[in-house]
Amino acid sequence: MTPTHTPPQTRLERGTAAMAAIDGEAGENVIASLAGIAPDFATYLLEFPFGDIYSRPDLSLRDREIATIAALCAMGTARPQLEVHIEAGMNVGLTRVEITEILMQMSIYAGFPAALNGFAAAKAVFARREDQGIYPPSCGSITGDENREFCCLLSQFNGRKWRYNVTHHRRHRV
Repeated sequence: MTPTHTPPQTRLERGTAAMAAIDGEAGENVIASLAGIAPDFATYLLEFPFGDIYSRPDLSLRDREIATIAALCAMGTARPQLEVHIEAGMNVGLTRVEITEILMQMSIYAGFPAALNGFAAAKAVFARREDQGIYPPSCGSITGDENREFCCLLSQFNGRKWRYNVTHHRRHRV
């Protein structure tokens, strides 16, 4: 038998796949918002941050989102991007408690105003996810292929047991 050769993905293909796994709809909205004004920039965004950096193997997507949330919070000037990455962090396994701790840590190094702005962004994301019935996993971190297939048992929520399906980012009653 002759082994089949799979051609390597292009930067754009890698980036598109990574962005979909990390940012989901929020990332698609960013790319769509650039279509009428800077479509080339959308391509650069997919190729470099997602195709080159996020796709590197030495840090998990979860760890990369921790760093990104911290950096955007510390900047204090990037609330829309911070909200996208808080959402992305939850998509790759960060919990509300972990995100809150990241923002609290930033109060030491970036100051209380930056942390307070970060909490406002997190509160908005948490509220949107609740309104949509989307909840973060509460039982540890997940990365890579596990992110697509993992389903964990949530502790009691409103007196009922729920499962969180990471593939669809939805909770359902057990």
